[in-house]
Amino acid sequence: MARPKGGNRLLRALFVVYALEAGAFLTLAPWSRYWTARVIGRSPEIARAFLASPYFRSFLLGLGLLHLWAAASEIEAWRREPRRDAASTAPGGTA
Repeated sequence: MARPKGGNRLLRALFVVYALEAGAFLTLAPWSRYWTARVIGRSPEIARAFLASPYFRSFLLGLGLLHLWAAASEIEAWRREPRRDAASTAPGGTA
Protein backbone atom coordinates (compact mmCIF):
# COMPACT_ATOMS: atom_id res chain seq x y z
CA MET A 1 0.00 0.00 0.00
CA ALA A 2 1.42 3.36 -1.00
CA ARG A 3 1.93 5.93 1.73
CA PRO A 4 0.63 9.41 1.12
CA LYS A 5 3.47 11.83 0.57
CA GLY A 6 4.07 14.04 3.53
CA GLY A 7 1.39 12.30 5.70
CA ASN A 8 0.53 13.71 9.06
CA ARG A 9 3.78 13.75 11.03
CA LEU A 10 2.11 13.68 14.42
CA LEU A 11 0.08 10.59 13.57
CA ARG A 12 3.16 8.89 12.17
CA ALA A 13 5.11 9.71 15.33
CA LEU A 14 2.29 8.40 17.52
CA PHE A 15 2.15 5.21 15.47
CA VAL A 16 5.91 4.70 15.92
CA VAL A 17 5.62 5.22 19.68
CA TYR A 18 2.66 2.83 19.88
CA ALA A 19 4.36 0.17 17.76
CA LEU A 20 7.59 0.36 19.77
CA GLU A 21 5.81 0.12 23.12
CA ALA A 22 3.42 -2.64 22.06
CA GLY A 23 6.24 -4.51 20.37
CA ALA A 24 8.46 -4.36 23.42
CA PHE A 25 5.62 -5.45 25.70
CA LEU A 26 4.45 -8.31 23.48
CA THR A 27 8.01 -9.49 22.96
CA LEU A 28 9.11 -9.49 26.60
CA ALA A 29 6.01 -9.83 28.81
CA PRO A 30 4.94 -13.40 27.97
CA TRP A 31 8.30 -14.74 29.14
CA SER A 32 8.54 -12.75 32.37
CA ARG A 33 7.52 -13.53 35.94
CA TYR A 34 4.93 -10.76 35.58
CA TRP A 35 3.07 -12.88 33.03
CA THR A 36 3.04 -15.88 35.32
CA ALA A 37 1.93 -13.97 38.41
CA ARG A 38 -0.46 -11.39 36.97
CA VAL A 39 -1.90 -12.89 33.81
CA ILE A 40 -1.88 -16.61 34.41
CA GLY A 41 -2.44 -16.37 38.16
CA ARG A 42 -5.50 -14.13 37.83
CA SER A 43 -7.09 -15.85 34.86
CA PRO A 44 -9.92 -18.38 35.08
CA GLU A 45 -8.81 -21.96 35.61
CA ILE A 46 -9.97 -23.01 32.14
CA ALA A 47 -7.70 -20.45 30.42
CA ARG A 48 -4.53 -21.02 32.47
CA ALA A 49 -3.19 -23.90 30.41
CA PHE A 50 -3.71 -21.91 27.20
CA LEU A 51 -2.05 -18.76 28.56
CA ALA A 52 0.88 -20.75 29.95
CA SER A 53 1.41 -22.61 26.68
CA PRO A 54 4.75 -21.91 24.97
CA TYR A 55 2.88 -21.85 21.65
CA PHE A 56 0.65 -18.98 22.77
CA ARG A 57 3.60 -17.15 24.28
CA SER A 58 5.52 -17.57 21.02
CA PHE A 59 2.51 -16.26 19.11
CA LEU A 60 2.58 -13.10 21.25
CA LEU A 61 6.32 -12.85 20.70
CA GLY A 62 5.70 -12.97 16.94
CA LEU A 63 3.10 -10.21 17.20
CA GLY A 64 5.61 -8.15 19.18
CA LEU A 65 8.28 -8.65 16.54
CA LEU A 66 5.79 -7.59 13.85
CA HIS A 67 5.09 -4.40 15.79
CA LEU A 68 8.80 -3.70 16.15
CA TRP A 69 9.32 -4.33 12.42
CA ALA A 70 6.45 -1.97 11.56
CA ALA A 71 7.95 0.74 13.77
CA ALA A 72 11.40 0.27 12.26
CA SER A 73 10.07 0.38 8.70
CA GLU A 74 8.07 3.53 9.47
CA ILE A 75 11.15 5.18 10.99
CA GLU A 76 13.18 4.19 7.93
CA ALA A 77 10.52 5.52 5.55
CA TRP A 78 10.38 8.75 7.53
CA ARG A 79 14.17 9.04 7.47
CA ARG A 80 14.35 8.51 3.70
CA GLU A 81 11.57 10.99 2.98
CA PRO A 82 12.93 14.20 1.44
CA ARG A 83 12.51 17.19 3.69
CA ARG A 84 10.28 19.87 2.22
CA ASP A 85 11.86 22.76 4.10
CA ALA A 86 15.41 21.75 3.02
CA ALA A 87 14.50 21.94 -0.67
CA SER A 88 12.94 25.39 -0.41
CA THR A 89 15.81 26.92 1.60
CA ALA A 90 18.64 25.42 -0.44
CA PRO A 91 20.79 27.91 -2.34
CA GLY A 92 19.60 28.24 -5.90
CA GLY A 93 16.26 26.61 -5.04
CA THR A 94 13.01 28.14 -6.11
CA ALA A 95 10.78 29.51 -3.41
